[in-house]
Amino acid sequence: MKILITAVGITGKSTLRRKLIKFLRSFGLSAIHYDADEFKELRDSADADCLKKLPENFSEKTVYIIEDVHGPLDSAVLPLNEYDLILYVKTGVISHFMFWLPRILAWFNQGKFSWEAKTGWRGTGKEKDWRNILPIAKNLIHDFKNRKKWIREDLQAVSPYPHTIIRSYWSSKGPKFRLDI
Repeated sequence: MKILITAVGITGKSTLRRKLIKFLRSFGLSAIHYDADEFKELRDSADADCLKKLPENFSEKTVYIIEDVHGPLDSAVLPLNEYDLILYVKTGVISHFMFWLPRILAWFNQGKFSWEAKTGWRGTGKEKDWRNILPIAKNLIHDFKNRKKWIREDLQAVSPYPHTIIRSYWSSKGPKFRLDI
């Protein structure tokens, strides 16, 4: 079984992927996960077993959780019709902004921001470099200006396929999730 987790950026997709893998494995299921962003240098212990590359052949006895922000787009790692289920993570504006705050701080502290698997990081590469503040702010404004349109387009793209919407909410302990029924 292949499950796609997708959404616009910075909505809690990675946290949902890790929680879902842990949940499935707690029942003794064979479950493997993959992050299409390929954050190789930022992997933490929760992602230590994350696949580096998708297999050529998928086992029918394994649940594959694939996180891909570009899932509904032509640049996705797999076409939508390859998935048995699509989980679309949707968040409200306030929660989305709250998810962005720690990311902005981390990006500023690292001197790198806005990762894309094909192009890598943007930014000066120098920690706490004030020259990164304006580009990071532009990135935030660009994403928030377009989020409604992107969500609408994403939901339109996934609508012909088995999918469900997962609502993500900011909390001081990290993202919380619930099914949108």
